[in-house]
Amino acid sequence: RYGQIAIGILIMQDIFAVLFLAASTGKIPSVWALGLLALIPLRPLLMRVMTNVAHGELLILYGLALGFGAYALFDVVSMKGDLGALIVGALLAAHPSAAEMSKKLMGFKDVFLVCFFLTIGLSGDITLQALVIALALAIAVVIKVALYFLFLVRFRLRAHTSVFASLNLANYSEFGLIVGAIALANGWLSADWLVIIALALTMTFIAAAPLNARSRNILAAIQPQVSRFETPTPLPEDAPIDPGDARLAIIGMARIGTGAYDTLKAKYGDLLIGVDADPDVVAAHQSAGRNVILGDATDDEFWTRVLERNVGVTLLAMREHEQNLGVARRIQATAGGKERTFAVADRPAQVKALKEAGVEAAWNFDIEAGTGLAEALISEVGEELPA
Repeated sequence: RYGQIAIGILIMQDIFAVLFLAASTGKIPSVWALGLLALIPLRPLLMRVMTNVAHGELLILYGLALGFGAYALFDVVSMKGDLGALIVGALLAAHPSAAEMSKKLMGFKDVFLVCFFLTIGLSGDITLQALVIALALAIAVVIKVALYFLFLVRFRLRAHTSVFASLNLANYSEFGLIVGAIALANGWLSADWLVIIALALTMTFIAAAPLNARSRNILAAIQPQVSRFETPTPLPEDAPIDPGDARLAIIGMARIGTGAYDTLKAKYGDLLIGVDADPDVVAAHQSAGRNVILGDATDDEFWTRVLERNVGVTLLAMREHEQNLGVARRIQATAGGKERTFAVADRPAQVKALKEAGVEAAWNFDIEAGTGLAEALISEVGEELPA
């Protein structure tokens, strides 16, 4: 969850940066810019095409085509192309393949970012004064981390989540360089300051890497101090978890998890429980009479908040493979091999990775095959559920 919070804050920063870029051109949009509203009704078509391209190279090409195409389209009507790429990305953000596309395109982003750094490096000289100022700005990022932590705990997040999210934000955004380059082009900033911004950003990136790698050790060292900042009343998803007499847990109650739950309910009855991190999903299941509780199994504190752990079998049915993989490793680390774990996957390579993480069996099922998944699980577990 702390990763999602950090990504959300970064997206907000990027949106403000893109809006600044759009305003910095000083252009008046053409009257034809109103035609861009047609992108909204075209969204279902774009989503359908994205579903059909599936995975691999076609997904990369589709992402590049959308990004550059939206840029060119907005530029034609005298609007900033960056804004077009942002809007098209927002239109497709809810697609199940959006995260995969983002990961595949991240390599291109890194290459372009390196090239951008090189152009910044050629725009001015690195002097001793620039290094000193950049170092001071890099040290000042500590204040930024502290402010993010205080901001998050004031919104009733646990200290654990707030610390991890703040450490994920312990660097300056590369959008600062882009904004600086625009300011330089418009004569608002000298080339020396652009070099200083680039140096400060680089220093914070270098410092943030080991901090995030050792974030759990850092939290363990400062846990008593940061816990004092927590609000007395936690958020509902941070409250203690009581699984009751449940012996089999399904983590992830989307379509495939729901299908598995309904089939397993007839077999194991009240010994079955579902877990999901979405309050709306949990409320819908509870209204339908299913025993589903609110909880984010990808958060380490979820496991510490479970009052009594009688579950002997866990089925991982979350949408993201990395989430299933992380939870599988967490179960193996805490249960000492006593808890039987099963999972779902989209591709054979994911099945292999899950088994290497300690999952007893993993199935490559279509997202609608919850019933078949449940039947396969029953054949593995048998009539009696282990305590």
